Amino acid sequence: MPIRVIFRDVFFEKGPVVIKNRGLAILKLRAPNRAKRSKLEELQASYRRAIDSGLQTVLNATAQKPGEVHALAYPLARQAGLPSMYARLAVNEIAALERRTHRRTQRMPEKRNGLGLPANSYRLVNKNGCWAIRMSLGERGELLWLPLVVPEKLFQSLEKVQGDARLFQRNGTWYAALPFTSGSQTDGIAPAAKSAVTGVDLGIARLATAYADGKVLIIRGEVLVQRRKRMIEHWRKSKPTRTAQLKLLQRRQVAAINHSIATRLVTLAASQAHPVIALEKLDGLLYRQHRSLRFSQMRRAWDFRQLIDLIAYKAQERGIQVMFVDPRGTSTTCPRCRLNLAKNSSPKGRFHCQGCGYASITDIVAARNIAARCVQA
Repeated sequence: MPIRVIFRDVFFEKGPVVIKNRGLAILKLRAPNRAKRSKLEELQASYRRAIDSGLQTVLNATAQKPGEVHALAYPLARQAGLPSMYARLAVNEIAALERRTHRRTQRMPEKRNGLGLPANSYRLVNKNGCWAIRMSLGERGELLWLPLVVPEKLFQSLEKVQGDARLFQRNGTWYAALPFTSGSQTDGIAPAAKSAVTGVDLGIARLATAYADGKVLIIRGEVLVQRRKRMIEHWRKSKPTRTAQLKLLQRRQVAAINHSIATRLVTLAASQAHPVIALEKLDGLLYRQHRSLRFSQMRRAWDFRQLIDLIAYKAQERGIQVMFVDPRGTSTTCPRCRLNLAKNSSPKGRFHCQGCGYASITDIVAARNIAARCVQA
């Protein structure tokens, strides 16, 4: 069944969309010998014990802020026998699991299998055309070499691997999930001179508002969000098997719509000379707000992280730079006189400057200010 996507209150028919994971390469490890397998399984068991004990302690203490989670979980991870760099990844995973279960009435989410591999504990080495992972086990000089089965088409791509990875088992076979860096995402690096910046503001009523040199693109989302809320209410009245099917259907619909939105935004930016896309840096948004039920429902009304990732890799394909700026004050600052007052923005989404009288839509003003901050960076 085709998916109906709303752009500017107009319906467009979209066929099925397949998402390709451009940021992760899953490669098979050559069968390790008994000694290597024993060390991997021992480290994996310690990693799992650290997550189980740390998550239970964090939930019992109702800790929510990152500092509180770290203070409780990190000592337990060290007591489980994990080196400091592996303990950091375990704490990050505990924090992610806690965010899904901060409402005690929710069911405990399924934990990820495998072993986290910190970025500073491994290195990819190419010897005579054979790639291998050289990982540290925590003790000084204690290294483990794990040869990889790499297709020929991925040889050059492995040079771009950077960041925390993961090792896991499937049917007795070990695999490595290696992250690729995105060359289009930058933070704090000023764009080149004479660049045309496209500012993008993300929201609920309007999923995305883009401003590029006088051109405005508004992608409305009220109908889509309301449809998703109705489906969530339907989940609660359905059987577990039907609920799982509905959730999978909704994830596919959201992914297809996010693909369409990202394509339109990147196409708008590509129409400019020397294009740059400026996005909001929303890291830690959950902890900068009061964690009420209403706010949590609004924040989870759409998969914005997926949308940002899609914009990043589609921009990279076209050679467009992506930057992230601080979004604070973008909705209340006048783009003409730079006056920043909370009264400039009304709850109904209208902007009226108390100084110079400039009037517009709040999301358009935010997109303009995001673009301006990118230029000033």
